[in-house]
Amino acid sequence: MQGDAETKDEPDYMLNHLRSIHIRNIRGLALEMKLISYLLAFSPSLERLSFTCYPALKARTQLQFYRQMLQFRRASPKAEVLYVK
Repeated sequence: MQGDAETKDEPDYMLNHLRSIHIRNIRGLALEMKLISYLLAFSPSLERLSFTCYPALKARTQLQFYRQMLQFRRASPKAEVLYVK
């Protein structure tokens, strides 16, 4: 698949100017996690990716998502992943 972060070393499009991202109501779906992985992997200027989880998710599940996100490869050495309650 063209542009797939898992099958190519470099995407067709780098997100060079993206510095801050906030995503709301994450449920931890596979496609959400894949998008976050892609954003972190191909945004060399990224400084912060913050997110909130869907309110009905248990605290333990939210913590699991956060821990998983911390493991994703990052193009920017400055990129922080922040969980916002």
